[in-house]
Amino acid sequence: MTTLEEKYQGILLIIYFLLHCWTAFVAYSAHGVGSAILAFFIPVIPDIYWGYKTITEFGFNFYSSAVIVYAIVFVFMMLKSTKDG
Repeated sequence: MTTLEEKYQGILLIIYFLLHCWTAFVAYSAHGVGSAILAFFIPVIPDIYWGYKTITEFGFNFYSSAVIVYAIVFVFMMLKSTKDG
């Protein structure tokens, strides 16, 4: 039997994978195939970088908002798991 937190972690992992693919697409749109490949094979850092870059160049949009919301949810889930720990 899985706990509710384990189910949420699975959902968060799927959402992160989709967000990470979106990051690779943003990198591809901005700088081409090389940037997309680099963004796809390095976890977390490109998501933060491209989220910041889209905020500074275009303001808040759906992509940058998704990165921020995911980061906040991830931090809260990590804090909750260490508190329950």
